Amino acid sequence: MYEQTCYERPFLKEVIVRVDFVVPIQSIAKELPPKIANELSKQFPISEPHKAIAQELQVSDDEVHHARKEVMEWIFFGKEREKRLVITSETFFISYSTYNTYEDMVRDFTLVADELFKAFPDVRSRRLGLRYINNIEVQDKNKHPLMWDDLINPQLLGLFGAFDPATLIRLFHFVEFKHDDVRLKFQFGIPNPDYPALIRKPLFILDFDASVTASQDRGEINSNIERCHALIQERFESSISDRLRELMHAKPQPAA
Repeated sequence: MYEQTCYERPFLKEVIVRVDFVVPIQSIAKELPPKIANELSKQFPISEPHKAIAQELQVSDDEVHHARKEVMEWIFFGKEREKRLVITSETFFISYSTYNTYEDMVRDFTLVADELFKAFPDVRSRRLGLRYINNIEVQDKNKHPLMWDDLINPQLLGLFGAFDPATLIRLFHFVEFKHDDVRLKFQFGIPNPDYPALIRKPLFILDFDASVTASQDRGEINSNIERCHALIQERFESSISDRLRELMHAKPQPAA
C-alpha cells in the first residue's frame, strides 16, 4: 500500500540522487559538450559553471606527492532554484530543496543520465545513491521537544524514556540495513539545532540514504533507483504515525 501514497505537504528538507563514475570522464573536466548543455537547459535553465580545485595525494615507496589541479564543475539550477544539478568528471548529482514527486525526480534524472551516457557510451557507474532527509518541525508552542509518540512510531523511541530530559542536549541514532546489494543507512532522532544548549525546539529527523555500490550500466541504474526508492518509502512509512500522515495530507494514488 505504501507505494501508492504521496503527500501534499511533506517535511522533506532535501532529496539527492547521485551517480559516481567508474572511470572519470576527463574531457568534462575542461568542457561540457554544448549539445548536452542545451538539452539540460530544458529542465535546468540557469547555468552557473565554476572552477574548483581538485586535490590528490599520491604515495610511493620513497615520497608523498600532493597534487592540485583546476577542474570545472558544471552547475545548473531549476528556474526557481528549487533544484540543483552538478556535473564533474567523476560524478553527477541532483539535489532538491523543493520536491514535488518521485516521477518528477526520475524525469530530471533520466534527462541527465541519457545525455551523458549517450555522449560517453563507455561510461559506467560505480555507485548510485538516493537520499531523502525529512525534517519534521511542529509549529506548536505547546509541543514538548522530546515527546514524539503521536507522530513517530513508538518503537523508534525506546531510548527516549531512559534519560533525564532535563539534561539531554542531543539524541540521535544510526542504523544500517542490507537488502541484497542495496545498503540503506537510516539516521533518526533529535539533532538539536541549539546544541550544546538543552533541547528546546521540537524537531525530529528521519534521514534515509540508500545506495548500490557496483559497476552498473544505464539500464541497471534505472532499476536500482526504483529499488532504492521502494526501500526508503517502506522504511519511512513504517517510521511514522497516521497523525503525521494527516498533517502531510496523505493522498492515496490509484494503482496503475
